[in-house]
Formats: sequence, structure tokens, C-alpha cells
Amino acid sequence: MRVMAAFADIERWLEGVIEMLDPLHYMTPDQYDLFWREMVGLMFQGNIARFFAVLSLFMALFFGAIKQRFGIGFLCFGASVMFAYLRAFQMWFD
Repeated sequence: MRVMAAFADIERWLEGVIEMLDPLHYMTPDQYDLFWREMVGLMFQGNIARFFAVLSLFMALFFGAIKQRFGIGFLCFGASVMFAYLRAFQMWFD
């Protein structure tokens, strides 16, 4: 019986943690949408995008050529292309 009560306490505690991590408890859906639009806009423009594009291109070459892990190299190359060109495509749809 005590084990079941302990599990119930843990379950209540986990529900509280999950509710605390849910951003819609402390911001409106419009604020949440605006937050992610600005975050993505910042990630795909300027020096941050250039840094991540160069970093992922380096990782693509490292994993593809040196480590011979072609799958991871291809994913890193795709990330590099995404960081380099996604902002230009995003401007078409805004």
C-alpha cells in the first residue's frame, strides 16, 4: 500500500513539473508563436547563421571524410545548407 502511495506522490510531482515546463501556462498562444518566429528569424540571419553554417560544414567534412560516417556527414551538410539558405526562402513566405 505504501508503494502505491509513493507512486501517486511521484505522479503528482511529475505532473507539477510538466505543467511548470508548459509555456502556455504563463504566456498566450500569440506570444508563444511570436517568440518562436523571432527565435527562428534570429537563427537564420546574420552572424549566428554564418557561424552555424560554417560549423555544420566543418562537421560534415569531418564526419564524412575523416570518420567515414557518411550519414552523419550528409545530415551536417543538410544543416549547413539550411542555415545558409533557409532565411532567403523564409522571406518569400512572410
